[in-house]
Amino acid sequence: MQATPRGVLRGYLAIPPNMVETGQPNGRTPNEELAEQLQLLAGQAEALHASRQSRVPAQLTTTGNFLREKYGNLHREAFDFGVK
Repeated sequence: MQATPRGVLRGYLAIPPNMVETGQPNGRTPNEELAEQLQLLAGQAEALHASRQSRVPAQLTTTGNFLREKYGNLHREAFDFGVK
């Protein structure tokens, strides 16, 4: 089962309000469970964001390398602005 923020919140909201501070068989309250699950989801979101941020520059470099290899020799001076 894959947890989503929506699923976590739906599960929590299905609990009667008078039970959110009641200890469950595992000894934790629904409020404690919710806080932990939201922290875990936030950590996963941060990891995904960081991964994406590191992939974007790498993809740009890969594309640049391909274009230089494929088309670099055709018009070598065409877009040379003197930047080295």
